[in-house]
Amino acid sequence: MKLAKAYLFLYNTAAAIGWSLVLGNLIWGVYADDAWSAVEWSLKISQTAAVLEILHCLLGLVRASVFSTILQVSSRIYILWVVADPFHDAVGQFLAFKTMVLAWSLTEIPRYAYFAIGQVQKPPKWMTWLR
Repeated sequence: MKLAKAYLFLYNTAAAIGWSLVLGNLIWGVYADDAWSAVEWSLKISQTAAVLEILHCLLGLVRASVFSTILQVSSRIYILWVVADPFHDAVGQFLAFKTMVLAWSLTEIPRYAYFAIGQVQKPPKWMTWLR
C-alpha cells in the first residue's frame, strides 16, 4: 500500500469513528437534554479535521474539486465556530441544531467509511448506494 493510500485509509477511518462518536454523543445528549455539552468536543474535532480535506485536494491526494471542498468545509466550519459555539447555550436547545448534527453524522459516517474501504478494496455495492 502506498503511503498516500495508507494515510487516506487512516484519515477516513478516524473520521468515520469520530462522526460515530458524535452520533453516539448526540443520542446521549438528547436523552440527557443537553445536546451541546454532549457533542461539543467530538463535533468540534470531527468537523474541524475536515479542513485537511482542502489540503488533500491541493496536494492531489483526492480527485475532488478544491473549490467545492472549500465551500463545503468552510460553510460547516462557519456554522460550528461562528454561529453555534458563541451561542451554544441557546443553540444546543434548538431542534434545528440537533437535526443538523444528526444529518451531518448520518452523512459523514457512511461517506468516510466508504472512502476508507476504497483505499484497500472496492467498496461493496450497498455501501456505494448508501454513500
